[in-house]
Amino acid sequence: MGRLRPLDREKKKIHLSMSTSKLAALPGHFEHLLEDFYHYLNIEKSLSVNTLDAYINDTRRFFEYVCFEKGIEEVGQITAESASSYVRLLSEFGLTETSIARNISSLKAFFQHLVYAEVISASPMATIHSPKKKR
Repeated sequence: MGRLRPLDREKKKIHLSMSTSKLAALPGHFEHLLEDFYHYLNIEKSLSVNTLDAYINDTRRFFEYVCFEKGIEEVGQITAESASSYVRLLSEFGLTETSIARNISSLKAFFQHLVYAEVISASPMATIHSPKKKR
């Protein structure tokens, strides 16, 4: 097998983390934010267990991407461009529009929670829209 181009390596890494139940360890700051988001979704939003798990897993995979692929160390460093590039990557992997929409919804909820908690001043997801559903 030949050498992987940079984008192919990136896809393979993300794909591996998307398909395994044991995810890479995140920096402590991001783990803390995930725990806080989990409690917010569980207590404030009263989401079903499946929805709660999906939102946390979606957010964790995004964190893996921005931390390990983009070199981001703090949540305040996440930009609309890094979020947009992640959404494009999901599409390149062949995720369905429904799965991409759920990922976007998860991330929008996470960043809105951070804005409300005054951790960040604006959501990097504000300009990102879910794919249109085909009829």
